[in-house]
Amino acid sequence: MLFFTVIVLIGIVAILSFVSKKRVVPAYAKRSNAGGNDRLYMEEFAMEENTTQLEKQSTSYLEEEIGEDLSPFAGQITSIQSALSQLQQQSEEENTAISENENVQSTDILQQIQQINSQTQQQQQNAIQELQQSIDQATQMLGSVGQTIQTITTLNQITQQINQIQLQVEGVNNNSSSDLKN
Repeated sequence: MLFFTVIVLIGIVAILSFVSKKRVVPAYAKRSNAGGNDRLYMEEFAMEENTTQLEKQSTSYLEEEIGEDLSPFAGQITSIQSALSQLQQQSEEENTAISENENVQSTDILQQIQQINSQTQQQQQNAIQELQQSIDQATQMLGSVGQTIQTITTLNQITQQINQIQLQVEGVNNNSSSDLKN
């Protein structure tokens, strides 16, 4: 129905534009050298006036007829325009609602990203603290190992000194017993 209405309107507009154009119809007359030029000019002018009057009359008649034919469509055009306005308004409202929903979703996603970021930073800080504690414990153990190594070295030195003293005592005992035997 709408398509048919649009086609009819386009046809009417085309007819109106075609009819409303003023066309000049040339009048061809033979020119004679005898003084009849004025009479031919007057006839030509009269024909143009008649043509112009006929065009005006036919244009007004066609406009009246077309206006009568189009009057039932005027209500339909108004209802179509109001329906289009309502559709446009609904579309704008839906776009606004979608935009607001996207903004809410974007805010939610941003908050989730921030929470994940803060959780990740907290986990990194905990891991760094645990590593620091492990390093401190390892340092203490190395210090203990170093002390143990020093203690072992000292014990080894004492053992070597004891062995040297024993050797000296044995050497003295051997010298004394050989002196006694002699």
